[in-house]
Amino acid sequence: MLVDTAQLSENSHLEADVVIVGGGVAGIALSRQLADSGLSVLVLESGGDKPEARTQALYAGTMTLGGPGNDARPLNDYLAASRVRCFGGSGNVWGGKCAPLDPIDFAKRDWIRYSGWPIDRAGLQPFYDRACTLLELPRFGEEAATVVGPNEPLLAGRPSSLAIRPRCYTRYTGLAPGDSYAAFKRSASEHPRVAVHLHANVTAIKLDASGQRVASLEVRELDGRRHSATGRAYVLAAGGIENVRLLLASNDVHREGIGNHSDWLGRAFQGHTTISQGDDTGVSLLRDDSQLGLFDNQQRGRPHAVIGLSDAAQYRYRTTNFTATLTAAKEAVPKAEACIAKLAQRIADAPAAARRSTYFMVEHTPNRDSRITLSREQRDELGLPRLHVDMRYGEPEFDSIAAAIGCLATELGRLAIGRVRWQGKREQLVQYMDSPSRHHMGATRMSNSPRQGVVDEQCRVHGVGNLYVASSSVFPTSGIANPTLTLLALTLRLGDHLAVAMKAAA
Repeated sequence: MLVDTAQLSENSHLEADVVIVGGGVAGIALSRQLADSGLSVLVLESGGDKPEARTQALYAGTMTLGGPGNDARPLNDYLAASRVRCFGGSGNVWGGKCAPLDPIDFAKRDWIRYSGWPIDRAGLQPFYDRACTLLELPRFGEEAATVVGPNEPLLAGRPSSLAIRPRCYTRYTGLAPGDSYAAFKRSASEHPRVAVHLHANVTAIKLDASGQRVASLEVRELDGRRHSATGRAYVLAAGGIENVRLLLASNDVHREGIGNHSDWLGRAFQGHTTISQGDDTGVSLLRDDSQLGLFDNQQRGRPHAVIGLSDAAQYRYRTTNFTATLTAAKEAVPKAEACIAKLAQRIADAPAAARRSTYFMVEHTPNRDSRITLSREQRDELGLPRLHVDMRYGEPEFDSIAAAIGCLATELGRLAIGRVRWQGKREQLVQYMDSPSRHHMGATRMSNSPRQGVVDEQCRVHGVGNLYVASSSVFPTSGIANPTLTLLALTLRLGDHLAVAMKAAA
């Protein structure tokens, strides 16, 4: 059932077994899963069926991007530009690229502070498989060959510090041709046990007198009318930034916000940015075009791949995760490089070199100073404080960029594959970063102990018995993969937990 809250009487009371805040990819998938298990589900979506300027303006805030020894850059437009506030959420504009996190991303790495998940890749693998089935993707095993096959020609099975990192595209996105994403949304809104309410802005989480359970949610419309919603369990699926705002702003019982017992709420915000000097960043490859199809591929129906550092190489060189993405665009090789390329061709007995435009990505590590905070002066139309995001990179990332690019260049040379062009300066790395992606991670981090995070391994807010988070905001570390597949795997895992727990408690 799809309902516009504006059609309800004022002070309506909405009720279901599970109340989900946010009707994006995670909220839709979870609502359908729980409804299939026999539970009634209420989805509260802030926006309408399509984007609306007035609702989108609720996202406005301020942001800076910075790093050690670099001047901070203002990115105030990012907070509204990187999210879509309507039914389907940012899935309406998501490119559909999917990949799992690598096994090393879950591990405790002694050179990366605050690394380590309470769960590992093997434990999440069955849920990755189910997420791939949901999105109609090939299943990603821990080895690239499960997706790209055993005879990928670039590395050709040779021992290397490099690794092929495959990515696949799903048709379940608003940017893919056809009606697939609209059908995905309808699978929830037309389910007999799901009610999706549009223009239902959740403005406060109300705890009971003990402060240990959610009693209700405050719901408001932009015209000021108020409603309430209650359930046996509540799930925040409003995105990796908005979840934080709601938890911080719901401070009538816990002064610092819900889940902020250890001062982690809003901290360790992580994202992904591409790093490039434009024409001064590239790879000249001594390979025939036929061997590069996996990297050049722009077709949504086939796998794509980027070049990364292997897990073993990351341990050896103590780097963060890293990838290099080759684009299909070929550039003329400058005269000086052409001479070197000709010599390399003769030595390697390889085809002529073609320079490919390239960009790098480096894992953003947990940093307590990379933080989402509430504005003390500015409020949105609903009366909620607007946000400031101070997205900061740290020394581990900047150290890793030089080490990882050096390793990439060494290995491409050793394997007679090609050469890397990069002359980046450490004090200008923030300027080389393109606008961050829509990957909002880390600010409600998962942890075994309430002292080290916001949610537990089941994504339940520490200390609050019936409040959960379905978002990439629970990622303790960001890895380097697009986060949606991992978000869906965690959401399906949460759905299983809720279905069993609520049936047992009934």
